[in-house]
Amino acid sequence: MSSIKFFKVTSLPAVLEPNSVYLVNTAGSLNIHISDNTGTSAIQLSGGNTGGGLIAYPVRKETPKIVGDNNIYALTTQAMVTRRLYFIPFITPRELTLTAFRISVTNQSNGNADIGVYSNIKIANGNDNPYELLTSVTLPTGAPKGDKTAANTFTFEPNVLYWFGIMCSSAPTLRAVNIYSMASSLGRVVDSNNGVSHLYKDYATFGLPSLGPTDLVSGTSNIPAIYLVE
Repeated sequence: MSSIKFFKVTSLPAVLEPNSVYLVNTAGSLNIHISDNTGTSAIQLSGGNTGGGLIAYPVRKETPKIVGDNNIYALTTQAMVTRRLYFIPFITPRELTLTAFRISVTNQSNGNADIGVYSNIKIANGNDNPYELLTSVTLPTGAPKGDKTAANTFTFEPNVLYWFGIMCSSAPTLRAVNIYSMASSLGRVVDSNNGVSHLYKDYATFGLPSLGPTDLVSGTSNIPAIYLVE
């Protein structure tokens, strides 16, 4: 049995490889095509700028999206725990290139917030887990209250699992995604009514680790709103 090849392209080539999958990414529109065993034709499985019709994710630069926010339920607030590293899973259905990360401080506390993006890895027990720190920014959490923005030009590949990490050096209150706005992508607490909204670990010192820890705890609270500015 022949192996299947995968290609990421901006247009379907005139000459196709047999038994191949083509991810065609044109101006944010994703289409998946599979060629036959001779390479003479291909069928299209999905398409459109919604990443296969699962979720609409159009570019709207003046109204940035928020990590973990899956509907328009009103935002709330979250009192951050000092030096607690919160991890939130994230997948985008299209290529997403940022110009900045943003948080919104509703109750200031002198200090900083580190925000980072981690890759994913399967650990020994079979779980998905944050792995390598790919990019990061530092934002102030002191006065004045309001939006805090830091430039960053990281590009997220479509349909790839990333982890956002955020840690504060003090205990500000940030605008947050209500847990009722989230998809329960991390599952449910066993023998409980609670859903898992994030993973976390508490540290003795401030700063993002270069590798994600594997001894993470399941969190069930609201999650701090991390804005993705395109």
